[in-house]
Amino acid sequence: MARALPAVGVVVALIIGILGGFFAATVISPQERVVVTSVATQVVTTTATVGGGQPMTLTATITRTVVERPTPPKTIIIGATVPKTGSFSPVAGPFEKLYLAWQDLVNERGGLYVKQYGMRLPVKVVIYDDESNGETAARLYERLITVDKADILLGPYSTPVTLPVIDVVAKYGTPIVTTQAGAPPIYTRGLKNVFSAIDLISTWSYSYFDMIKAEGKARTIAFVIQDEAYGNGLMAGAKPKAQEIGLRIVAEEKFPVGTTDFTAIILRLKAADPDIVFVAGLNPGAAAFVKQALEQGLRPREYHVPQLTKPFLDTVGVRNANYFTGEWFWTEGIPYDGYFGREFWMEAMRRAGLTNDLYPWASVTWQALETVAAAIEKANSLKPEDLVDALEKTYVLTISGPTQLGRDFGQFTNVGLIRAFPVQLVDGRFRVIWPPEIRTAEHVYPTPWQ
Repeated sequence: MARALPAVGVVVALIIGILGGFFAATVISPQERVVVTSVATQVVTTTATVGGGQPMTLTATITRTVVERPTPPKTIIIGATVPKTGSFSPVAGPFEKLYLAWQDLVNERGGLYVKQYGMRLPVKVVIYDDESNGETAARLYERLITVDKADILLGPYSTPVTLPVIDVVAKYGTPIVTTQAGAPPIYTRGLKNVFSAIDLISTWSYSYFDMIKAEGKARTIAFVIQDEAYGNGLMAGAKPKAQEIGLRIVAEEKFPVGTTDFTAIILRLKAADPDIVFVAGLNPGAAAFVKQALEQGLRPREYHVPQLTKPFLDTVGVRNANYFTGEWFWTEGIPYDGYFGREFWMEAMRRAGLTNDLYPWASVTWQALETVAAAIEKANSLKPEDLVDALEKTYVLTISGPTQLGRDFGQFTNVGLIRAFPVQLVDGRFRVIWPPEIRTAEHVYPTPWQ
């Protein structure tokens, strides 16, 4: 014969059953953010007869918190501008197509995971034409923040256009990942919501000078600098690096934006006869100088033009630029798959109708997209402070290698790790010439002028 349960045991069991059933529908994940909508108090009474004895009545008061899970937004809004018009249009205007190709590919995969909602959400990239103008860009980024309600921003092309935008994001606190803007002044303000996947512009030529040092052939160098943020930022690292490796600087010529006659500079350079002419400037200025220099017979042992891009080649001519060296951030020889996978990146370029040879800066835009996606999927929510926190802690493998967005050193804040590497145009094709682990061809030096 089965033994009767003690009365106290039965009562406890009943209480557990009541409470368990009451709370079963309100279990919340420890990481889930909820909104308390009401608190309800309920009295529960139960009667039990144990072992044929007298009935026992138990009354329990239960307080229950009623919660409501947040409703996810329809999309994640990412804001950006591109220079669809203006002087930078030829080199970066088509990046609008790359943004939209990325958007479509991400959404075809189900979107980006948002921890706050425990689900993937589609992305939408809102893009405006900044007209290659900083003031226009600043106004448009304010619109992206206040009207379009962008969750996170991607910076415009170039340092000159980006600098006024930084004032806007500093005001509102919306997180931004810059693209082709590495000038030191952007990252010396201590702004916690401004990040870069690439290193400072002052480091971009380091790999080129490492190659020059290893070869031991060049002895002298002349710098031609366009007086704007990009040219000056590049020189902040290139000049001391050249001196460090033992190159003698025989000329340092600076010209303002919009210069059309370079004759005086060219004559002084011809007299100095440098081994390397290093052109630190954005196009169209860099291209205008080199075109006139070639026409006036300036033939150094090498032209190094970091902005060796489509606008430059369209102005100077591919044949005239044969054996010129420049600087890139990606090539097919680089072994990294990146955050989304190598084929994902290549498919986006195909859909956008872009090639790396003509648009080498597209890879920098892509690196920014990779880091933004990684931060969104890492963040606790889409709130600005959570996205900033995630960006600060993001260490991601991009198509150009690893980067860490929250890297601070000296007076600089939130600067990435990715640096450029030198390429050389030979018979219409670009070759990676340094560092040795990704080199696809030997550096041809000196230039075999025809």
